Amino acid sequence: MLIFILALIPRGVQLVQLRAASPTFEAPEGGDSIFYDRVARGDEVQKRAYFHSPLYRWFVSGCYSVFGRDLLALRVVQGLLGALAAALVVLLARRLFTSELLAALAGALYAICAPLVFYEGQLLPAALLPALMVATALGVLSWAERRTALAGTLAGALLALCALTRPTALLWLPALLLWA
Repeated sequence: MLIFILALIPRGVQLVQLRAASPTFEAPEGGDSIFYDRVARGDEVQKRAYFHSPLYRWFVSGCYSVFGRDLLALRVVQGLLGALAAALVVLLARRLFTSELLAALAGALYAICAPLVFYEGQLLPAALLPALMVATALGVLSWAERRTALAGTLAGALLALCALTRPTALLWLPALLLWA
């Protein structure tokens, strides 16, 4: 819980600074950010191949359906996911290294890692991917320890969510299959 709270501090500071100083805070500024905002608002998706995360499109659309088109609310949700990921890092490190000190250190370093905090404030799939990857690692570890169908299904579902966010996550698949 302390790591979660620690992780909220830099994310909150970033949101305050972005809101106060960014002229594009209420309007996405980059090509991909504009795309995700436009599609989440309900604009038609062109019938052609493109390389954008379907999961992030659905995530932004879901946030817009709950909060309206409120980019602050979207960034708050992304920051909360980042803080949750810091807490998950603690759980993962504790299970891997059986050391409370290492687990707390890993979680604290994740909590204050500037690139993670930065990307969680952007309208990009990179805001979701770290949390999904940590959750996937925990899912795979649970499957390795239990070898139940439920644990395997959960690990597979988490890996699928990672792939829907960034297809390169499928690079894990051959190693996992070999390991299995």
